[in-house]
Amino acid sequence: MKRILSSIIYAGLMLALAAAAYLAFPGRADIAAQPNPIVDAGSAPAAQAQSPAAENWNELAIPLNASSTITNAQSLADSIPGTVQVLKWNVAGQSFQFYFPDIGFGDNFSVQTGEAFFVQVNNTAANTFTVVGDVPPQSGQPGAVEFNLTGNSTACKWNDISIPLDQGANFSDAATLSTNIGNVEQLLSWDPAAQNFKFYFPEISFGDNFNVATGYPYFVCMKTSKNWP
Repeated sequence: MKRILSSIIYAGLMLALAAAAYLAFPGRADIAAQPNPIVDAGSAPAAQAQSPAAENWNELAIPLNASSTITNAQSLADSIPGTVQVLKWNVAGQSFQFYFPDIGFGDNFSVQTGEAFFVQVNNTAANTFTVVGDVPPQSGQPGAVEFNLTGNSTACKWNDISIPLDQGANFSDAATLSTNIGNVEQLLSWDPAAQNFKFYFPEISFGDNFNVATGYPYFVCMKTSKNWP
């Protein structure tokens, strides 16, 4: 039953993303970019690069402390010329917040180190995105990237996370990431080429045990609430 419920919520994620796409300005030829973080945990600044992929959406994370230049949805969009729309997952509402930077419409939500976002760009956008900032402190230290994960034992709750720079050696795929976090019912990874999510159920080893990487974003459906890492 839990797997059925989480599948329904997964469908809700896709419907929410589809609804956001429907809200996009008509008549645009949109191009998305696949996030490909290039980070050095031992030094700063570091860069997050992107390469051209399928149309519409890509998901990216902000692995560095770029608070001097990127503080909200508008400044994130300004750092990626050609951005049409930015989405941020709202855990409490289990839905997306949205913002259209061209007209300042929607929720100009805050942007914090480690958070993940969906970005839609048009055909004027460059095929790279570079963010420069400081490497966050290691886990357990003040200012470290940490996620307050929300869960529910009856119907798991979706949380959008990224892998902190100091955690990459702890896992390599969806199975090991779910074990490290604990109490995960399902994991999702956005596939920009297919414009869809890859999924994995760790309890029954079902789905695509996709690779994971430092600085990349992932959705995790939690059965209990906890802090991670």
